[in-house]
Amino acid sequence: MTAVDLEHLLARFNLRRKDGMVHYVRFIGKLQSRSSLSLLHRMLENLIDRIHQDKEVLNNASAHFKASEAEYHLLELCQGVFLKVLARFRKADVWGKGSVTRDDFREITEKMMQIQLEDDQILVLVDAFGEPASNTVSYIKFLSFFQGRPTTAELKEEVERLSSLITVRHRLDKIRYRKSIEMDLSRYTHEQKSHSLQELQTIIWDLLQHKLWPFCNVFLSVCKNTDCTADKEKLDAILQRMNVNLLPEEFEKLWHSLPVSCPQEAISLRKLLYYFAKFKKPKDNVPKDVGAVALIQNKLSSKIIKQWKEVKSIIKARDPKGNGQVSFTEICALFLALKLDITPAELDTLCQTFDLNQDGNFHYLPFLKFYLTTPRQLNSEERRAEKETNQFNIENLKKQLKAQNMQ
Repeated sequence: MTAVDLEHLLARFNLRRKDGMVHYVRFIGKLQSRSSLSLLHRMLENLIDRIHQDKEVLNNASAHFKASEAEYHLLELCQGVFLKVLARFRKADVWGKGSVTRDDFREITEKMMQIQLEDDQILVLVDAFGEPASNTVSYIKFLSFFQGRPTTAELKEEVERLSSLITVRHRLDKIRYRKSIEMDLSRYTHEQKSHSLQELQTIIWDLLQHKLWPFCNVFLSVCKNTDCTADKEKLDAILQRMNVNLLPEEFEKLWHSLPVSCPQEAISLRKLLYYFAKFKKPKDNVPKDVGAVALIQNKLSSKIIKQWKEVKSIIKARDPKGNGQVSFTEICALFLALKLDITPAELDTLCQTFDLNQDGNFHYLPFLKFYLTTPRQLNSEERRAEKETNQFNIENLKKQLKAQNMQ
């Protein structure tokens, strides 16, 4: 290769350096990688046909290697067996559905990999990669078994590539305007829909739990009679002064559930407090203070924690000065590179929430702190794997104890 072509090849591998050195470990890693972000994956569609074409060119010509020719030749050297197996499977796949018959699968596997498979081993492979509906074996699933996860270096390069392509329109005046028209709607929430009796009792119970003494003072100031009792109108006025606004039908339901004295049609402060002291608040399955941001972060928790080292390494590379913030484009590129299941609206919510300075930068420290302080719930697959691991450990322990007893 000429010096110019060699520089082009290093540029295609993103390994050019100003000091004239080559990071050969990363160079070999790029050629050996079969991940979804690897060089092989990007060139796989046209690689097999073009490799055969390049072979003819190389055999008939004595010219130097071009960058593209050297790239194909190097991939053929490092991934030759994998590419030949894939080519044979594609040739046997007449309908192009990514699957072949059991006989073809056994023949290609034994011939290309130079191994001899027993009948029980074939049955294991068919159970793992077979498709019972068509009585075939999916070679796509079989070959993906040899596909590794993207390395941290590949993820960093993907984030750098995507961040240069993403355009996030950040307008500071729009954020300030949105902030200026925000208002607290909590005092009007009870007027939006009719609550059940249990919900109304829970509202009053929460009020007495957090504002007991202010409630007693308001009750005593409104009810100045000798018995300190409140009729329907006075109790409604007391609740309104405590910012609890109920619809007429809601207040009727609440009033008829209280231990009202007859024939006065009134309730004393002592009876009211005693009634709600015995009231048991129903337990909610979902925490009350879980907001939209927490729900989004819980949704992303499994993949974030699974790729925790990669996330930290990529963010550290994007923030070399350690300011604790990256741009919106970089955090969007990170989510895309990790293939997180997040919608544009959810991503916009996260960006608005963690834009603490309102300058278009994402403060990642409070975002990552959520996954350090919040216990994560295991999904069904993780529970099953944990159960199998514990069972395996128990069986090993039993064997060890049995061996010690025999000794």
